[in-house]
Amino acid sequence: ADFFSTAVCAKAALLRNDAARAEGAGDALMRAMDANRSNMSKRKRFNLRWRWHDGFVEESGPTQCVLQAADSGQLHSMLGFPALVLLELARTELPRASAYATAATDLLHFIKGSRGVRKSPQAHVVAAAAAAAKDTSLAMEIADELSSQMCKSGSLISPMKEGAEEGETMDHVAEAAFWLCYVNHSLASGTPA
Repeated sequence: ADFFSTAVCAKAALLRNDAARAEGAGDALMRAMDANRSNMSKRKRFNLRWRWHDGFVEESGPTQCVLQAADSGQLHSMLGFPALVLLELARTELPRASAYATAATDLLHFIKGSRGVRKSPQAHVVAAAAAAAKDTSLAMEIADELSSQMCKSGSLISPMKEGAEEGETMDHVAEAAFWLCYVNHSLASGTPA
């Protein structure tokens, strides 16, 4: 299992008004958060994948974990999207809504401590989660930097990362543009989009 996919399951359940599945996936996110707390505080690492029979996958790499000390190469969206989903779960009538809010705040605090997050081309959804959590400073720092990166060459189609295929770059730009719109809407209205 992995943290990001679990958040996708929770989001899909929310979209379908399936409270039981949203709660089940939300609770799984909470268990992963709780199991990661020691890693987060001592090792400055968030493990993204686990096996039911033996716990976290202790491999390194951008799809395995997020490291706070890394300047680049981290997939911050792997934590940003789950933080946003936890915030959405916190706005429901589910019994653990306040616990979801606390988990989202703790996750954003961990992300905020990551050295490379403010310049990461993968942080667009972190900006959206920060905006939803009313952390205007973090949301704007990331959004401004991402906008600057996207427009650096005078075109939104400039490669977001070395060696990216044109189609992949276009997908990434479209996704980033979506989340930047979400940030703008959330900050302008004072409520999450």
